Amino acid sequence: YHIGGLDDVIRAFPIEELMMPKVMTQTVTFESVLDAAAEKGLSITAPGIGDVFTFGEGSFQVLSTGEEEENLNSSSIVIRMTYGELHFVFTGDAEQDAEERMLDSGLPLWADVLKVAHHGSETSSSAAFLQAVAPRDCVISVGKDNSYGHPAKSVLERMEPEHTYRTDQLGTIVITADGQEYQIRWKQTDIDGNGGLPSESYVQ
Repeated sequence: YHIGGLDDVIRAFPIEELMMPKVMTQTVTFESVLDAAAEKGLSITAPGIGDVFTFGEGSFQVLSTGEEEENLNSSSIVIRMTYGELHFVFTGDAEQDAEERMLDSGLPLWADVLKVAHHGSETSSSAAFLQAVAPRDCVISVGKDNSYGHPAKSVLERMEPEHTYRTDQLGTIVITADGQEYQIRWKQTDIDGNGGLPSESYVQ
């Protein structure tokens, strides 16, 4: 449920619809997001599990909304994006309680690429969930030398090292796709592995 910086994203990009889970907090960060949405006249909608939304030539299905979760991390909206023959699962910070609900939902979970939940924390990425998604590649967004010890060794052991991409090691990670194939590229950055999106000098 990390939304730090979302207010800047809302202000910087044209947005037609803003979706958030039905969870309220009293933090300054949360209030900043509401203020940014109000400035642009955006209403906030809460999608339902199984809802499908289209954008351009792609679409995504909502796998989890966390409405029944008391855990803020598991209140993350989880989506499975489809573009041509490719599928990508974005998990937010969903923990194993949310993973169990997704496994029980009967919705398709398998994907070519998985954005690993909660920075690779041991609270997420259960063996059963990873087996259901069966990703060809995994991406972990995690700060370099973070104080939480993310990603957890136990989680990394469930993934293939040569198909696991980490922002703390590689920097900015960009995936480009044409609907049939995708390419993963990365570029070292000067900050904690999550900065800048220059278009040149990537390596693979």
